[in-house]
Amino acid sequence: MKRFFIKIWRSLIAICLTLLFTTSTFAATSSSCMYIVNHGNNTITQATLAGSSVATFNCGGLLNGPSSIALDIVNGKIYVTNDGTGIVVRANLDGTSATTIISTGLNMPGGIALDLVNNKIYIANSGSNTISRANLDGTGLTSLGTLNGTLNGPANMTLNVAANKMYVTNYNSNGPNGTVSMANLDGTGGVALTLSGLLGGTTDVNLDLTNNKMYVINGGYDNHIIKANLDGTGAVDLGTLSGSLTGPAGIALDVPNGKMYIVDDNGNDKVYQTNLDGTGVVNLGNVGGTINNPYGIVLNLSVAPTVSTQAVSSITATTATGNGTITSLGVPNPTVSGICWNTSTSPTTSNFKTTDGSTGATGAFTGSLTSLSANTTYYVRAYATNTAGTSYGNEVTFTSSISTGLDVASATALSLYPNPATDGFTINTGEKITTVSIYNLSGSLVLSQQITGKSYINISSLQQGVYVVKADGIVGKLVKK
Repeated sequence: MKRFFIKIWRSLIAICLTLLFTTSTFAATSSSCMYIVNHGNNTITQATLAGSSVATFNCGGLLNGPSSIALDIVNGKIYVTNDGTGIVVRANLDGTSATTIISTGLNMPGGIALDLVNNKIYIANSGSNTISRANLDGTGLTSLGTLNGTLNGPANMTLNVAANKMYVTNYNSNGPNGTVSMANLDGTGGVALTLSGLLGGTTDVNLDLTNNKMYVINGGYDNHIIKANLDGTGAVDLGTLSGSLTGPAGIALDVPNGKMYIVDDNGNDKVYQTNLDGTGVVNLGNVGGTINNPYGIVLNLSVAPTVSTQAVSSITATTATGNGTITSLGVPNPTVSGICWNTSTSPTTSNFKTTDGSTGATGAFTGSLTSLSANTTYYVRAYATNTAGTSYGNEVTFTSSISTGLDVASATALSLYPNPATDGFTINTGEKITTVSIYNLSGSLVLSQQITGKSYINISSLQQGVYVVKADGIVGKLVKK
């Protein structure tokens, strides 16, 4: 019963402690970071998985006895339950734009989990031994009951949406037989899983769906971590991380990298990283002195997309076509992609850009580069953005055509000599009478002369530079020395 009653008096003093955190420091949202719920001072700690780049926020002062946190990285949101006020707060991943989405109908809400397939929130009510469900915006709150009477001080929960299952830890199910409740997502079919070695005081559960395993913490009894199959069989006791744990409250898994993270309460106020088998313990400490009575931890394991840039095509004086390829979508899928360009190197989305919508597939894409200046060198990169950040492809360059529509880079068909020339040049058009037109690189006509056959054109009046010569539809590039 320890954690159940400790919540009550901690929630009272938390009201006063909130005043100490009315000013928040925000960190830029990045991939592979952790969020820790600090029940003792009404804050969330955000840091890298190594425990660095620490920031704290209090969701605009709305947090009061925060108990658990869930992430919606697709939409860039966090959801936090508060047992001090019985509310659920939703905010951006950095804690900004926080709002209360559920203000009534809950009873000491603890664990929270998201079903992003069906747009639902699941909440464990430790005060009434029930599970509540609502829409992601907080509307449509309904009770799913006691999961066939299996709940006993539900502390935390997680979902296996693909299998239509929820798992809920029961803090008050003390030894010798602690339990985890498993039920369908509509609350039916509830059973109490009794894992071998699970002695009680279960504080959190998390799932490794790649290897079909669950990890459960005996945080209120003997501080052990138990690993088992998803049906509760095959339990293995991973111990206390070489004696490090004194009151583990939350667990999060980084399955791709074979790691798990545990927050330790009971005055220890630390985060531990370890391998999934409990070996290789790393003490990440108090994470910049920010952890205070931690109740939960969750990981943002988003991965940035990768893109490449191909040569620009269909170049005119004012437009061109940029070409890019998304080679890896990242996690989650990109919400926007496109082409960015500028007249200086390393263009970003803060410069000129095209904008495409979200995508769920790799492959090539194009973007229309508009409002270009004639005869100007541009630097171009493809980009793609998800919650991990914006990734850029390699940089390519191109030069826009002069405003006559003639591409100076390819103007070599007309024979002019000498070239470069100082005072004039010779051109031979055969017996045909034609007009020779000379343009500067701004597209202005600077000289025009009618000739027949082999003729000499005087250019002594022209300034030094590059010019385009056009005769009978044929183009040549002339350099005046």
